[in-house]
Amino acid sequence: MEEIIDNDGSASSHVLDGWQAIDWRRVEQHVRTMQMRIAKATQESDWRRVKALQRSLIRSFTARALAVRRVTENQGKRTAGVDRELWGTPTCKWEAVSAIKQQRGYRPQPLRRVFIPKANGKERPLGIPTMKDRAMQALHLLGLKPVVESQSDPNSYGFRRNRSTADAMSQLFVCLSQKAAAPWVLEADIEGCFDHINHEWLVNQVCMDREILSKWLKAGVVYKGQLASTDAGTPQGGIISPTLANVALNGLEGELQAHIRATVVSSKVQKLKINVVRYADDFVITGASQDLLVTVVRPWVEAFLAERGLRLSPAKTRVTHIDEGFDFLGWNFRKYAGVLLIKPNKKNVKAFYGKVRGIVKGHAMVKQAELIKLLNPVLRGWAQYHHPVVAKETFSRVDSLLFWRLTRWTRRRHPKKSPKWVAKKYWPTVEGRARVRNCDSVRRWRNALGASVSADRYGNCPAPEGDGGLQPLRSPVGGIWRGPERETPAEEQGVPQAMGGAVCLATGQVRSMRRGHHGRNGLARPPPDRSGDGRVGRVEEPGAAASGVSCPTARRRCNCGEAGLRTRLRCGAGEPLLEFRAPRTRTECCA
Repeated sequence: MEEIIDNDGSASSHVLDGWQAIDWRRVEQHVRTMQMRIAKATQESDWRRVKALQRSLIRSFTARALAVRRVTENQGKRTAGVDRELWGTPTCKWEAVSAIKQQRGYRPQPLRRVFIPKANGKERPLGIPTMKDRAMQALHLLGLKPVVESQSDPNSYGFRRNRSTADAMSQLFVCLSQKAAAPWVLEADIEGCFDHINHEWLVNQVCMDREILSKWLKAGVVYKGQLASTDAGTPQGGIISPTLANVALNGLEGELQAHIRATVVSSKVQKLKINVVRYADDFVITGASQDLLVTVVRPWVEAFLAERGLRLSPAKTRVTHIDEGFDFLGWNFRKYAGVLLIKPNKKNVKAFYGKVRGIVKGHAMVKQAELIKLLNPVLRGWAQYHHPVVAKETFSRVDSLLFWRLTRWTRRRHPKKSPKWVAKKYWPTVEGRARVRNCDSVRRWRNALGASVSADRYGNCPAPEGDGGLQPLRSPVGGIWRGPERETPAEEQGVPQAMGGAVCLATGQVRSMRRGHHGRNGLARPPPDRSGDGRVGRVEEPGAAASGVSCPTARRRCNCGEAGLRTRLRCGAGEPLLEFRAPRTRTECCA
């Protein structure tokens, strides 16, 4: 692979003999180096050098190979365009690297129009490019991304590398949590951002090959066999579309601050408490007064968007007080007696439970293992998204609803059996302790647990031995600690990893779901000494018996608490486990 990069920085493909022979570490390193040079030239405003470096990067073998890999290994790799062509084999991928080398005479094909449902009941139009057009967009995006990142607003978090909704939420907390923070908020949403961006403005502002960009924007769409022209907007579904949307909205924060400084005395600018936090086409602007946001900020924002062919959505744009609260990115920001609390909003919780309910009701006759495999990703993703905020009450409520939904699912399978019989079958009692969800027998359940280690009352967790690990044994009604009484054979350690941590691995503290069993900070009191050797109890790490992962917080001390979903459904040894208990707060040891 040393020969793929020439002395002049370009790369050739004649040295390699196939797709599998590519050294991706060297490829990524070369592309990253070129992008850093482009970013440095952008910061120095050396636009001639920027264009020269972009041209060199786009023509290189490394960039073309990385672009093909991106479009053939993402979630849309099985979605074809109007030509119904897919690149699913190494041979097709290798030929595609050479196919996108020729830039002169390139003409993109029309987009394939599809519609997906939106949360408000409407449909969102998507434009699906062909595989070759997607690869070309990914190729040019490698050269455009460093320029856009260098010019982006500091508090813009949507469609940017190493930035997420959690970062936007953290910035809003910094801006609104203090007692002297801005009390008024302008929550805005752009109406049809991707569908109404002005093409002429976009072509003049984006630093890339204008001819190719214009061809992408004017490619047209095919819906039900009819070709329609595209006079405005960027297609949702294209790889480069999110970056183009960011280009259109960049400058919102910086130009607004400059406008405020130009119209207000410099000594009073800080007292106005203007802050902008944007994620994609949703943004929030804080202010010291309602009159400031209505008469100064909002008219300027509307003029800023009108230049780009955009406008604010009247239904989703309003000025509100922080004591009344507002919704942003699936969370509700509101001050209660002067304290800012961020919680999952009702709309997000309702949509999540509707999705879970649809999965359970739509798979009434499947095996338990299949239902668990369907629910696990949904529960894991939603709980991890909301775990940095105040979500204890929401998790408890959803936990109860999910437990009730699964109880109905089990009783439907046995309509002639009594509830007691169903509970005994799916939630058996293990050695007189609280019920835990389904295992075929106590022996198979105990065999699936694997080795364990103990933690004392002060949180001193000794290092595990061998492949043993920590794995919590949680009941539907409370927390229990339990470990095996014999070493687990290697052939029986086939339990897939559970969905996240149920205990603090350093302290062994678990939040009990039963009333009257909460210690300080809502943590369950240590379990009684049942072993007779003076140890407080046993805790176990999720999936350690299967993966052989040692305790990550061994020999540490932690005072954090965790809360989350307690619903658990198990089918026996060697089958999946349904459980997730997302932590309420993240600390260093639980990160």
